[in-house]
Amino acid sequence: MALNCKNCNNKIEEKFKFCPHCGFELIENYRENDAAKDAESFSCEVCGEINSPDNQFCSGCGAKLPGDIIPEKLTQKSKKVTTQKKQRKPALKTEKVNQNTDSFSPGKLISIFSGVLVIGLVVLYSSGVFDSSVKKSDALMSNNLSSGVDLNNLQRINQLRESVKTNPDDLEMVLELGHLLMDSGFFTEAISIYQKYLTKDPKNADVIVDMGVCYFELNQLEIADSVMQSALVFNPQHQIGHLNLGVVNLKRGNTEKSKEWFRKAIEINPATEYAQRAKQLLESH
Repeated sequence: MALNCKNCNNKIEEKFKFCPHCGFELIENYRENDAAKDAESFSCEVCGEINSPDNQFCSGCGAKLPGDIIPEKLTQKSKKVTTQKKQRKPALKTEKVNQNTDSFSPGKLISIFSGVLVIGLVVLYSSGVFDSSVKKSDALMSNNLSSGVDLNNLQRINQLRESVKTNPDDLEMVLELGHLLMDSGFFTEAISIYQKYLTKDPKNADVIVDMGVCYFELNQLEIADSVMQSALVFNPQHQIGHLNLGVVNLKRGNTEKSKEWFRKAIEINPATEYAQRAKQLLESH
Protein backbone atom coordinates (compact mmCIF):
# COMPACT_ATOMS: atom_id res chain seq x y z
CA MET A 1 0.00 0.00 0.00
CA ALA A 2 1.41 3.44 -0.95
CA LEU A 3 1.93 6.17 1.76
CA ASN A 4 2.47 9.93 1.54
CA CYS A 5 5.62 11.72 2.63
CA LYS A 6 4.86 14.15 5.52
CA ASN A 7 7.38 16.62 4.21
CA CYS A 8 6.50 16.84 0.47
CA ASN A 9 3.23 14.90 0.45
CA ASN A 10 4.44 12.73 -2.44
CA LYS A 11 3.57 9.07 -2.52
CA ILE A 12 6.06 6.71 -0.93
CA GLU A 13 6.21 2.95 -0.29
CA GLU A 14 6.30 1.23 3.07
CA LYS A 15 9.85 -0.05 2.57
CA PHE A 16 11.36 3.41 2.10
CA LYS A 17 13.51 4.80 4.93
CA PHE A 18 13.91 8.18 3.20
CA CYS A 19 11.56 9.98 0.82
CA PRO A 20 12.80 9.50 -2.75
CA HIS A 21 11.44 12.94 -3.70
CA CYS A 22 12.76 15.23 -0.92
CA GLY A 23 15.14 13.03 1.10
CA PHE A 24 13.04 13.37 4.28
CA GLU A 25 13.66 10.61 6.87
CA LEU A 26 10.48 8.59 7.20
CA ILE A 27 8.96 7.39 10.50
CA GLU A 28 8.49 3.60 10.92
CA ASN A 29 4.75 3.76 11.77
CA TYR A 30 3.96 5.37 8.39
CA ARG A 31 4.72 2.09 6.70
CA GLU A 32 2.24 -0.70 5.78
CA ASN A 33 2.93 -4.42 5.46
CA ASP A 34 1.10 -5.23 2.18
CA ALA A 35 2.95 -3.19 -0.50
CA ALA A 36 3.51 -4.75 -3.97
CA LYS A 37 6.93 -4.98 -5.58
CA ASP A 38 7.64 -3.18 -8.85
CA ALA A 39 8.18 -5.21 -11.98
CA GLU A 40 11.37 -3.27 -12.84
CA SER A 41 14.15 -2.06 -10.45
CA PHE A 42 17.79 -1.07 -10.19
CA SER A 43 20.39 -1.08 -7.41
CA CYS A 44 21.79 1.93 -5.47
CA GLU A 45 25.56 2.22 -6.00
CA VAL A 46 25.99 3.37 -2.35
CA CYS A 47 24.00 0.85 -0.30
CA GLY A 48 22.81 -1.70 -2.89
CA GLU A 49 19.10 -1.06 -2.20
CA ILE A 50 16.70 -1.94 -5.06
CA ASN A 51 14.95 1.23 -6.30
CA SER A 52 12.07 1.97 -8.66
CA PRO A 53 13.01 3.45 -12.06
CA ASP A 54 11.32 6.79 -11.22
CA ASN A 55 13.20 7.32 -7.89
CA GLN A 56 15.51 10.34 -7.72
CA PHE A 57 16.87 9.44 -4.26
CA CYS A 58 17.71 6.00 -2.87
CA SER A 59 14.93 4.62 -0.72
CA GLY A 60 17.51 2.82 1.43
CA CYS A 61 20.10 5.50 2.22
CA GLY A 62 18.68 8.73 0.73
CA ALA A 63 21.58 9.17 -1.65
CA LYS A 64 21.07 10.99 -4.95
CA LEU A 65 20.52 8.42 -7.68
CA PRO A 66 22.20 8.84 -11.12
CA GLY A 67 19.95 9.12 -14.10
CA ASP A 68 21.83 6.70 -16.35
CA ILE A 69 21.28 3.53 -14.30
CA ILE A 70 19.98 0.71 -16.50
CA PRO A 71 17.01 -1.07 -14.92
CA GLU A 72 17.28 -4.81 -14.34
CA LYS A 73 14.25 -6.67 -15.66
CA LEU A 74 12.99 -9.54 -13.58
CA THR A 75 11.60 -11.27 -16.68
CA GLN A 76 15.09 -12.19 -17.89
CA LYS A 77 15.02 -15.33 -15.77
CA SER A 78 11.90 -16.56 -17.49
CA LYS A 79 13.47 -15.80 -20.86
CA LYS A 80 16.49 -17.87 -19.94
CA VAL A 81 14.26 -20.79 -19.02
CA THR A 82 12.48 -20.50 -22.33
CA THR A 83 15.79 -20.43 -24.17
CA GLN A 84 16.95 -23.58 -22.37
CA LYS A 85 13.81 -25.42 -23.43
CA LYS A 86 14.31 -24.44 -27.05
CA GLN A 87 17.91 -25.62 -26.94
CA ARG A 88 16.88 -29.07 -25.67
CA LYS A 89 14.45 -29.79 -28.50
CA PRO A 90 17.13 -30.66 -31.08
CA ALA A 91 18.63 -33.13 -28.59
CA LEU A 92 15.27 -34.87 -28.27
CA LYS A 93 14.92 -35.06 -32.05
CA THR A 94 18.40 -36.52 -32.32
CA GLU A 95 17.49 -39.23 -29.83
CA LYS A 96 14.43 -40.15 -31.90
CA VAL A 97 16.51 -40.35 -35.06
CA ASN A 98 18.99 -42.60 -33.29
CA GLN A 99 16.17 -44.83 -32.09
CA ASN A 100 14.79 -45.13 -35.60
CA THR A 101 18.26 -45.90 -36.92
CA ASP A 102 18.72 -48.65 -34.32
CA SER A 103 15.34 -50.15 -35.14
CA PHE A 104 16.45 -50.66 -38.77
CA SER A 105 20.00 -51.79 -38.10
CA PRO A 106 21.58 -54.22 -40.63
CA GLY A 107 21.10 -57.14 -38.26
CA LYS A 108 17.39 -56.52 -37.93
CA LEU A 109 16.98 -55.99 -41.68
CA ILE A 110 18.69 -59.33 -42.35
CA SER A 111 16.39 -61.06 -39.84
CA ILE A 112 13.30 -59.55 -41.46
CA PHE A 113 14.48 -60.51 -44.96
CA SER A 114 15.25 -64.07 -43.84
CA GLY A 115 11.79 -64.43 -42.31
CA VAL A 116 10.11 -63.22 -45.50
CA LEU A 117 12.26 -65.59 -47.59
CA VAL A 118 11.35 -68.61 -45.45
CA ILE A 119 7.63 -67.76 -45.63
CA GLY A 120 7.90 -67.39 -49.42
CA LEU A 121 9.56 -70.79 -49.79
CA VAL A 122 6.90 -72.42 -47.63
CA VAL A 123 4.17 -70.92 -49.81
CA LEU A 124 5.87 -72.09 -53.00
CA TYR A 125 6.31 -75.64 -51.73
CA SER A 126 2.75 -75.83 -50.42
CA SER A 127 1.40 -74.58 -53.76
CA GLY A 128 3.25 -77.33 -55.63
CA VAL A 129 5.61 -75.12 -57.63
CA PHE A 130 8.54 -77.44 -56.92
CA ASP A 131 6.71 -80.75 -57.40
CA SER A 132 8.54 -81.52 -60.65
CA SER A 133 9.37 -85.10 -59.63
CA VAL A 134 5.69 -85.91 -59.27
CA LYS A 135 4.48 -84.06 -62.35
CA LYS A 136 6.87 -85.74 -64.79
CA SER A 137 4.65 -88.84 -64.94
CA ASP A 138 1.39 -86.93 -65.46
CA ALA A 139 1.47 -87.76 -69.18
CA LEU A 140 1.32 -91.49 -68.48
CA MET A 141 -1.91 -92.97 -67.21
CA SER A 142 -2.14 -95.88 -64.81
CA ASN A 143 -4.96 -98.37 -64.46
CA ASN A 144 -4.71 -97.97 -60.70
CA LEU A 145 -7.33 -95.38 -59.75
CA SER A 146 -5.75 -94.78 -56.34
CA SER A 147 -2.42 -93.69 -57.82
CA GLY A 148 -0.55 -90.95 -56.02
CA VAL A 149 2.36 -90.64 -53.63
CA ASP A 150 1.24 -91.27 -50.05
CA LEU A 151 3.76 -91.83 -47.27
CA ASN A 152 1.06 -93.50 -45.20
CA ASN A 153 1.22 -96.37 -47.71
CA LEU A 154 4.67 -97.38 -46.46
CA GLN A 155 3.24 -99.14 -43.44
CA ARG A 156 0.76 -100.98 -45.63
CA ILE A 157 3.56 -101.92 -48.07
CA ASN A 158 5.56 -103.53 -45.26
CA GLN A 159 2.50 -105.49 -44.16
CA LEU A 160 1.81 -106.69 -47.71
CA ARG A 161 5.41 -107.75 -48.23
CA GLU A 162 5.14 -110.13 -45.31
CA SER A 163 1.69 -111.33 -46.38
CA VAL A 164 2.81 -112.03 -49.97
CA LYS A 165 5.72 -114.10 -48.69
CA THR A 166 3.28 -116.18 -46.67
CA ASN A 167 0.51 -116.27 -49.30
CA PRO A 168 2.08 -115.86 -52.78
CA ASP A 169 -1.06 -117.19 -54.47
CA ASP A 170 -3.26 -114.39 -53.11
CA LEU A 171 -3.32 -112.43 -56.39
CA GLU A 172 -5.44 -109.63 -55.01
CA MET A 173 -2.88 -108.98 -52.28
CA VAL A 174 0.00 -109.26 -54.78
CA LEU A 175 -1.65 -106.75 -57.10
CA GLU A 176 -2.30 -104.30 -54.24
CA LEU A 177 1.37 -104.48 -53.27
CA GLY A 178 2.45 -103.85 -56.87
CA HIS A 179 0.22 -100.79 -57.19
CA LEU A 180 1.35 -99.31 -53.84
CA LEU A 181 5.00 -99.83 -54.78
CA MET A 182 4.48 -98.04 -58.11
CA ASP A 183 2.51 -95.21 -56.48
CA SER A 184 5.27 -94.72 -53.90
CA GLY A 185 8.05 -94.63 -56.50
CA PHE A 186 9.51 -98.12 -55.89
CA PHE A 187 9.40 -98.90 -59.61
CA THR A 188 11.98 -101.70 -59.74
CA GLU A 189 10.30 -103.66 -56.94
CA ALA A 190 6.89 -102.96 -58.45
CA ILE A 191 8.03 -104.53 -61.75
CA SER A 192 9.14 -107.63 -59.84
CA ILE A 193 5.75 -107.94 -58.12
CA TYR A 194 3.86 -107.40 -61.40
CA GLN A 195 5.91 -110.13 -63.03
CA LYS A 196 4.97 -112.52 -60.21
CA TYR A 197 1.33 -111.62 -60.72
CA LEU A 198 1.53 -112.15 -64.50
CA THR A 199 2.83 -115.68 -64.00
CA LYS A 200 -0.63 -116.45 -62.61
CA ASP A 201 -2.63 -114.09 -64.87
CA PRO A 202 -0.52 -113.46 -68.02
CA LYS A 203 -3.30 -111.90 -70.13
CA ASN A 204 -4.17 -109.04 -67.77
CA ALA A 205 -3.61 -106.02 -70.04
CA ASP A 206 -4.08 -103.52 -67.22
CA VAL A 207 -1.22 -105.01 -65.19
CA ILE A 208 1.01 -105.18 -68.28
CA VAL A 209 0.40 -101.48 -69.06
CA ASP A 210 1.14 -100.53 -65.44
CA MET A 211 4.37 -102.48 -65.59
CA GLY A 212 5.21 -100.55 -68.77
CA VAL A 213 4.66 -97.30 -66.85
CA CYS A 214 7.27 -98.43 -64.29
CA TYR A 215 9.81 -98.98 -67.10
CA PHE A 216 8.97 -95.52 -68.43
CA GLU A 217 9.64 -93.96 -65.02
CA LEU A 218 13.00 -95.74 -64.95
CA ASN A 219 13.70 -94.14 -68.37
CA GLN A 220 13.85 -97.56 -70.03
CA LEU A 221 11.77 -96.28 -72.93
CA GLU A 222 12.38 -99.09 -75.43
CA ILE A 223 11.30 -101.76 -72.93
CA ALA A 224 8.31 -99.64 -71.93
CA ASP A 225 7.23 -99.42 -75.58
CA SER A 226 7.57 -103.17 -76.08
CA VAL A 227 5.73 -104.07 -72.85
CA MET A 228 2.80 -101.74 -73.57
CA GLN A 229 2.40 -103.03 -77.12
CA SER A 230 2.26 -106.57 -75.74
CA ALA A 231 -0.76 -105.52 -73.67
CA LEU A 232 -2.64 -104.58 -76.86
CA VAL A 233 -2.33 -108.18 -78.03
CA PHE A 234 -4.74 -109.16 -75.27
CA ASN A 235 -6.85 -105.98 -75.46
CA PRO A 236 -6.62 -104.09 -78.80
CA GLN A 237 -9.04 -101.41 -77.52
CA HIS A 238 -7.05 -100.59 -74.40
CA GLN A 239 -7.35 -96.79 -74.50
CA ILE A 240 -4.81 -96.07 -71.74
CA GLY A 241 -2.31 -98.32 -73.49
CA HIS A 242 -2.67 -96.34 -76.74
CA LEU A 243 -2.35 -93.01 -74.90
CA ASN A 244 0.75 -94.16 -73.02
CA LEU A 245 2.39 -95.49 -76.17
CA GLY A 246 1.94 -92.02 -77.67
CA VAL A 247 3.70 -90.49 -74.66
CA VAL A 248 6.54 -93.02 -74.77
CA ASN A 249 7.17 -92.36 -78.47
CA LEU A 250 6.94 -88.61 -77.92
CA LYS A 251 9.71 -88.81 -75.35
CA ARG A 252 11.76 -91.05 -77.64
CA GLY A 253 11.56 -88.34 -80.30
CA ASN A 254 9.15 -90.24 -82.58
CA THR A 255 6.71 -87.35 -82.96
CA GLU A 256 4.77 -88.68 -85.95
CA LYS A 257 4.47 -92.14 -84.39
CA SER A 258 3.23 -90.62 -81.14
CA LYS A 259 0.50 -88.72 -83.03
CA GLU A 260 -0.74 -92.00 -84.50
CA TRP A 261 -1.12 -93.48 -81.02
CA PHE A 262 -2.91 -90.32 -79.77
CA ARG A 263 -5.39 -90.45 -82.69
CA LYS A 264 -6.12 -94.13 -82.01
CA ALA A 265 -6.70 -93.38 -78.33
CA ILE A 266 -9.25 -90.69 -79.26
CA GLU A 267 -11.02 -92.98 -81.75
CA ILE A 268 -11.56 -95.70 -79.12
CA ASN A 269 -13.76 -93.44 -76.99
CA PRO A 270 -13.71 -89.64 -77.55
CA ALA A 271 -15.78 -88.96 -74.42
CA THR A 272 -13.26 -90.12 -71.81
CA GLU A 273 -10.65 -88.10 -69.95
CA TYR A 274 -7.97 -90.20 -71.65
CA ALA A 275 -9.23 -89.06 -75.05
CA GLN A 276 -9.16 -85.44 -73.88
CA ARG A 277 -5.60 -85.89 -72.68
CA ALA A 278 -4.61 -87.43 -76.02
CA LYS A 279 -6.27 -84.53 -77.85
CA GLN A 280 -4.32 -81.97 -75.80
CA LEU A 281 -1.02 -83.71 -76.52
CA LEU A 282 -1.88 -84.02 -80.20
CA GLU A 283 -2.68 -80.32 -80.52
CA SER A 284 0.39 -79.21 -78.56
CA HIS A 285 2.76 -81.22 -80.77
